[in-house]
Amino acid sequence: MVPKGLKANVKVFLILVSLIVLIKVATVQFSSQYSSLPSESSLPPETNLRAKSSFSLDTDPIPSRPSQPQDDLNQPILSHLNLKALNQETPDILKELSTEFLPGYKSFCWYRSSKGTTSEQKATTNDHKATTELLCLPRVYLAGMPKCGTSDLFSKLVWHPDIVEPKQKEPQYWARDRYHPDHPLLTYLRDLHAGKEIGQDSVLIDGSTTTLHYHRGWEWRHPGAKTIPVPNVDLIRGITPRAKILAILRDPVERLFSNYLMGMSILGKKLNNADHFRDSVVNAIEVYNQCVNGKGFRACCFDSRVRKENESNGIYLHNGLYSCFVPEWDKKFGDNFMVVLLEEYKSSPIKVLMEIFDFLEVSKPDEEELKSFLATSKVQNSRSHRDQATRNQFDMYQETRLLLEDFYRPFNENLASYLNDEAFLFGYSNP
Repeated sequence: MVPKGLKANVKVFLILVSLIVLIKVATVQFSSQYSSLPSESSLPPETNLRAKSSFSLDTDPIPSRPSQPQDDLNQPILSHLNLKALNQETPDILKELSTEFLPGYKSFCWYRSSKGTTSEQKATTNDHKATTELLCLPRVYLAGMPKCGTSDLFSKLVWHPDIVEPKQKEPQYWARDRYHPDHPLLTYLRDLHAGKEIGQDSVLIDGSTTTLHYHRGWEWRHPGAKTIPVPNVDLIRGITPRAKILAILRDPVERLFSNYLMGMSILGKKLNNADHFRDSVVNAIEVYNQCVNGKGFRACCFDSRVRKENESNGIYLHNGLYSCFVPEWDKKFGDNFMVVLLEEYKSSPIKVLMEIFDFLEVSKPDEEELKSFLATSKVQNSRSHRDQATRNQFDMYQETRLLLEDFYRPFNENLASYLNDEAFLFGYSNP
């Protein structure tokens, strides 16, 4: 006969064993369910690039460009966004944005009535016109980069009869103004067409060169956040999945020097000479590398403190780190993302423009008319008179140029590998 106390102990023991078995089974099932998620080492390319020394990256090549199906959707897809952060940053986006765009329009349009937003197509009676307005988000973003010929390219794009010239080339809404209550979404949308009539074939364009790369201040807007809560690429991908993203790039060393000349002119500083440029470059690279050694490559691409410190001296170093930004937009937009080189655009403008118009899916212009237009149009913003006067006074030292080439070379190599195009090496010789 088994004592009562021993029976109770046996029951407790059996219950504990059963609980342990159930926990192990649940753990195995949970692990199996999420085993297909990518590991950190496989995420492209944000966690793969790390600075090895001052002027190189210890990294595997960026993975090849993905082949992804394009969304055939006529509505926003917001499920992947941090809606709480978006509502904190820009509540009027969620308030004003339609849940569905009008069918048949190339741009992303809807009607807004005095009672709110609707995508329903109504009869165009006088009463309807008095109580509603047609609003559209851009079909095209000329998203970057600064000092890469965007002003000239923009002027050539809006020559096309289907592309609507906005009130201003660079409204800066997505990267800057959306954080400020005195720059509402409605003002941005109305300025996009500047009072012009919008038809189904009308293509609205935003030429803000900050869209591709600029997130300065995100740490101060979201204290404690480890990453940007609502990146520009995710926001634009969410609200307009079929938008066309166009970027024009140039030799990052030449881009940096041009940006420096412009920055010094705007800041009104008289230190713009070869010595000041060299010293500022050396300091900027040191500040950036200190950040990389502590935080890693990806974090320092978007570190606001580093950007602010370097840009105060006119050194916009980050704007030439193309491999920080281009792959992410390419992955999200696929065939709706296009990169062109300023060098090729300058040498073969007809060819490049025709390729761009084809990419934008607008009507094919007559080549002779385009040639005639280019022959009579001026190059826009090639360099301001003040910048040109400064450039005539000095050029960068050769040692400064070589220093910058060494710095940018690994970024160029990663981008060239990702795009499978050696033109993005920019002809830098090996050290």
